[in-house]
Amino acid sequence: MHKNYEGRSPKGRTVLKNQSSMEFFSIYGFALVSMAIILSIIYVFAIVPNSNVPNQCNFPGYITCKQIAIASNTAASRATFILTNAQEYAVSNVIATVNITGEVLFKGPCLPDVVLPGGIIECVINENKGINMNQITEGSLKISEYVCTQPTNIGCVSPISQIYGGTFSAHVTPLN
Repeated sequence: MHKNYEGRSPKGRTVLKNQSSMEFFSIYGFALVSMAIILSIIYVFAIVPNSNVPNQCNFPGYITCKQIAIASNTAASRATFILTNAQEYAVSNVIATVNITGEVLFKGPCLPDVVLPGGIIECVINENKGINMNQITEGSLKISEYVCTQPTNIGCVSPISQIYGGTFSAHVTPLN
């Protein structure tokens, strides 16, 4: 009959092979699981929140921002703002100036030409310059308009020029 030396079975090396493979899987398996957990935490808390930040713009006072979209490709960009006239008076000749921080300046008229109280203002401004896509961009938005406190059938008596400034942040999406 064979004697067992150093925990070996009569077959000798089988126990040592099994033991070393169990040690290998337990050590490196634990390391792989730990790395997977750490990468998952980094993904959930660092990468996903940046891509899920909603587009937003802020105006103090008489303009409220409903929606914002900024799109670009290598040759052109488009900024779209949907605003609401929150004043008690109609406004006319609304012009938007968009300054994307460090990138580009857009300027253009908004529609319709006359916006009644509570009405929607749509500003779609195109620029022949591309900006960095698939990132969050920030900037300022300036709205120039004329407030019409005394409307008539043919226009406005003594319109008052107003300028409102606000800020925005938005994802830059590909422009089709």
